[in-house]
Amino acid sequence: MSKEYKQQKSVCLECGDGFVSQRSTMKFCCDQCRWDYYNRKNSSARTARRRSIQEIERNYTILNSLLEDGCREIPLMKLLGMGFSGNRVTAVAQYGDHLELSIYDISYKQREGLIYDIEKVSLTLRRANRNKP
Repeated sequence: MSKEYKQQKSVCLECGDGFVSQRSTMKFCCDQCRWDYYNRKNSSARTARRRSIQEIERNYTILNSLLEDGCREIPLMKLLGMGFSGNRVTAVAQYGDHLELSIYDISYKQREGLIYDIEKVSLTLRRANRNKP
């Protein structure tokens, strides 16, 4: 016993061409139209992610160069003038009157327009001692 499929006319969401489909869920006439549609639809999100990552990498490079020069403290305005983006970090914590921020393995503190205690921190994870109660 064979199933009878009802053929339906559909219109491709990408190119607008008509095509005959056996399933009501088909929205595209070919794979290329499907790929083009979803690539275009998601391109703005990919671009925003790429820009954020580039800003984080630029911040990391600036802080790393300061560390290599032996600088552990710098006014925020001077740092911003170097191309630093203050709102692109990978971790934030509030401790009393200052913020502690991190970009990957570089940590720094921020208070009243001053960036200080710039340092590299170890990213190694400690194994929990499973024998302790």
